[in-house]
Amino acid sequence: MPNLEDNRGEYDPNRRLEDFSVQFLASLAREYARAYLAMDGIWNGAVTQRVGEKEAMDCELVAWQRIANYLLPRIAKLTNIQLPVNDLTEALKIWQITPDQLAPDVYRIRYDVQNSNHIIGTVTHCATLDRFEKGAPEMIQTLCHGVEVAAVEAQCRVLHPEIKLTPLKLPPRQSPDEIACQWEFRLGH
Repeated sequence: MPNLEDNRGEYDPNRRLEDFSVQFLASLAREYARAYLAMDGIWNGAVTQRVGEKEAMDCELVAWQRIANYLLPRIAKLTNIQLPVNDLTEALKIWQITPDQLAPDVYRIRYDVQNSNHIIGTVTHCATLDRFEKGAPEMIQTLCHGVEVAAVEAQCRVLHPEIKLTPLKLPPRQSPDEIACQWEFRLGH
């Protein structure tokens, strides 16, 4: 295995991901994650221009629910975790390598494991919230209380239909120094 640090030099028509170093692949995965998240914003902007904000948000919700159904089982299979998960720590193992978790400049999330079936997730940085606070504060309620809650609920249902999600804190916030949001996940009693 060549263990390449970049893709300079002569063109190799047989180049594969397996030819690159772990560090390069990690950097590439973060760029793919940024593209995945940017595509949502770009797509939403185009749809909003064509059909209006309400319809665009309705489509946004459908898209995030469908991507949960598509992506999470694939990542579970890749990580050799069976769905439904046995406990919430297995859910975390899947979540921690999803595209939205791989771009720390977009989202930073800290998970406090109370026990294997009770977890508090705290978003300490959310670039989307930062952007809306500065340029479109009227969108915070729709996005954070509507689309985001429904999207996370959809992810929970895919991972295990009995996961209970409780938003503990949602925007707006009083200061950019505050956390963006906080969520409680429970499975079982």
